[in-house]
Amino acid sequence: MEGYITETAITAEEALDKCEDRKFNVAIVDLKLPRKDGIWLLEKLNEIKSKIPVIIITNHPSIETAVQSIKKGAYDYLTKPVNFEELGLIIKKIIERQTLIAENILLRKQLKDKYSPKNI
Repeated sequence: MEGYITETAITAEEALDKCEDRKFNVAIVDLKLPRKDGIWLLEKLNEIKSKIPVIIITNHPSIETAVQSIKKGAYDYLTKPVNFEELGLIIKKIIERQTLIAENILLRKQLKDKYSPKNI
């Protein structure tokens, strides 16, 4: 994808290690991975403090895996071949939401600081 800095991982464990060491805006996770599957990684990523939004992709879609992914906290569920225009819009929406949340936190802190007892 153009305009984004990306990292890849072959296994779920490798991806989890990278996500524990660094902050990512989004994780795009294939359901079928060596050793541990994408659902395992989704669950582990949801345990991380920063709660990385996860987009699940799969070559073998089913209602069961779609429902399971969403119930476990996936932001979205896409089938292969991935429509990159759709994926780009989803990522853009995730980043816009993260920006709004960060701005809200900053504004709340500024209001709290401005109206704290020491400033009255």
